Amino acid sequence: MSWSSPMIGAFEKMAHGLISAKAGLWAGKVLSALGLGFVAQQYIYEPLIEQAVQAWNLVPAQLAAWVSALGIDVGVSLVLSAYGIRGASRIFMRRMENSA
Repeated sequence: MSWSSPMIGAFEKMAHGLISAKAGLWAGKVLSALGLGFVAQQYIYEPLIEQAVQAWNLVPAQLAAWVSALGIDVGVSLVLSAYGIRGASRIFMRRMENSA
């Protein structure tokens, strides 16, 4: 039994097309994530961080020590980050919908 060259050529074209499509999707996702991260950092996180630092400076030292010891600051940071990335994704998705 011998392999026919056209069958191998067809399989090679199909595999190349699938791999190219998958690589294109991965590259798009990576670039999208990088763009989303930049937008979130520039327009959401920095203003939020500035406001949080200003508010944190108004907290008495003993209360700040307890909040830090109990890990409340980490929890608040995680929640704010989640809200920030959600807001950035909405902005980014609207921008993509408008450009399409």
